[in-house]
Amino acid sequence: MPGALGVDVARRDRLLLSPGAASAIPGYLSRELAGVDVTEAGREWHRGNRLFSLLPHGHTASQVVPPTLLSQRPEFAPWLNGERFHPPEKGALNWQPNLLAPGFAKFVAEKFAAEFRAHPGQLGRAFGLNDTYRYDQSEATFAAVRPERFFRDRPDYSDLLFKFLNEIAKPLATEFPDRFITTYAYYWTENTPRFPVASTIVPFLTADRSMWFDADFATNDRALIERWGRAGPRIFGLYDYYYGAPFLVPRPTLWAATEAIPYAFEKGARAFYAEATPNWALDGPKPWLAAQLLWDPKQDSAKLLDGYYFRFWKEAAGPMRAFYELCDRQWREQPIPAVWVKYLRDDDQRRLFPPEVRAQLRRHLAGAAEAAPDRVVRQRVKFVSDAFRVTEAFCEHDEIREEIQRLLFDVKTPTSVLRSACARYAEARRAFIWQFQQSKKTSPLAIQTASIDDYLRADPRRKVVDVIARRGEMSLFPASMLGQMFDGHPPTAASLEGPGRELLADPQFRTLSIKKVHPFALTDWVERGPWGGKTEPTEHRKIELRRNPDGSQRLRYSGCNQETLWQWRPAQPGHLYRATVRVKGHVSPGTMVYLLVPFLDKDGRHIGSGHIDRLPVGEWSEGVELEVLVRAPANAVQMAASLRTLYQVSDDWTEWEGLSLRDLGP
Repeated sequence: MPGALGVDVARRDRLLLSPGAASAIPGYLSRELAGVDVTEAGREWHRGNRLFSLLPHGHTASQVVPPTLLSQRPEFAPWLNGERFHPPEKGALNWQPNLLAPGFAKFVAEKFAAEFRAHPGQLGRAFGLNDTYRYDQSEATFAAVRPERFFRDRPDYSDLLFKFLNEIAKPLATEFPDRFITTYAYYWTENTPRFPVASTIVPFLTADRSMWFDADFATNDRALIERWGRAGPRIFGLYDYYYGAPFLVPRPTLWAATEAIPYAFEKGARAFYAEATPNWALDGPKPWLAAQLLWDPKQDSAKLLDGYYFRFWKEAAGPMRAFYELCDRQWREQPIPAVWVKYLRDDDQRRLFPPEVRAQLRRHLAGAAEAAPDRVVRQRVKFVSDAFRVTEAFCEHDEIREEIQRLLFDVKTPTSVLRSACARYAEARRAFIWQFQQSKKTSPLAIQTASIDDYLRADPRRKVVDVIARRGEMSLFPASMLGQMFDGHPPTAASLEGPGRELLADPQFRTLSIKKVHPFALTDWVERGPWGGKTEPTEHRKIELRRNPDGSQRLRYSGCNQETLWQWRPAQPGHLYRATVRVKGHVSPGTMVYLLVPFLDKDGRHIGSGHIDRLPVGEWSEGVELEVLVRAPANAVQMAASLRTLYQVSDDWTEWEGLSLRDLGP
């Protein structure tokens, strides 16, 4: 691990060298774990474990064709929603350039050639598409991707991208045969194209290979790696997701390194990059194991791990190995199907670590503390133990939060039960925040997650107050408790008992309609009216509007990956707002279904992470009401009522009806 506490270097009394010469060539020529070198200790660890970034890469399309260039060459910009897109000077990355624009490939090739001439030591140049799926929507682009194909449930645009890159690579290869063009085989361009790729193109194959716990995904991903090994590039790279932060539970996922790194090397991979930012106390040997395999992929992972536990944990090796192996097993034995970076910024990650598993993990840590006579090893155990207290506090906080949500869905739940649950939640929330802050203060490398705002935005206590106020029993809440729930500005019973003023236009979705466009263009899907809607085109996505007898409509999603419906309205600082919606559905672990109320300041920036009420895992075919009760911040200018459905799997579905946003007054 980084830092003095994590250093372990083998020492010998003497060193004997036989005559002769020896050399070592790393298996992966370019090796990087991103987020490791954000501190000096991390940089030292990076060097000490022989990590070295050789090839430049990134989402660079908006740098190659910045907004200032597009004002001069507007044909390079895409057609979106029926008009030529003109990105602002700063901040707009939600677009792709028009890869079919006449002269675009020639322009990029000449630009790269000029850079190679100016910098003779520059090994390569990156052309990675922007991190979005909003491609050019002109008929020429749609014609180029016909017949419509899908890969991993997403539209397949690999032919479009790699034909463009081949056109860049061909003139460059004559003058610069040993320079590379790097790119990402990512999202809509993961698949191999139906023609050979130029040898000087280096695709980085993006996948969360912790998903290899799903046998079907593992088989398909191995086949994809093998296809890329035969697709034409001289070498290719792996791009993986080794987080760490922003998770709050252990995520060792050791099989992602153990299985994928040697396999891909055998098929021709010579570059590796992972988004990592390890939680060093919770993720255990994952970064170290990956670094060793990247240097020599032919090493035996089991022997490497034996050495890690024996040397680093010494007498505590047994219980510490049991700790990390149980954490690993919780991830690997979860139900399929696999989902990309499952539970990222998701409270539901605690489902992998229920109370009985956390208790067993705590016993392993206690056993390690007892078994370690060595002072340094005891400190290492404490480093892990203190960080795991954050995991325990987070899980307990979320368990009580969901308990209150479910209690609120039953209109017969007694007020005394709700008050008691609120008190327990307040204590769990305080403990969670305190444990996290202590960890950041005393051991910042233990959990590198920067913020827990995403895990605090679903606060059920305000909804409890609203329910009890409507029962006429708000006086049962002490003023101090109400102050804590509403950031020092508790509401009055009168403000909650009244209906308030409806702010939304068309809250019953009477005029909501879906655009009739090419399926790959259905990103901004609302036809007209006050609503905004964003979707991710996928093969099995289904959006339906079902009309009720009174003319209102229900919005139904199934097989969807990312769906958002919203309406922005002016916000009055200090006013109290109530957003409600009726929802039905089936929700799997890792599927996120929630009502969101975000706020913007005068510059259009989000104020915090917003406030949500989430539909828990389970079957909700009878329907329940979600509610967010919140006071607008002092710097709020706009607010929205927004519906989100993310990562539906199997038989998941969601049906929304009657979205309301009411101003309850100052």
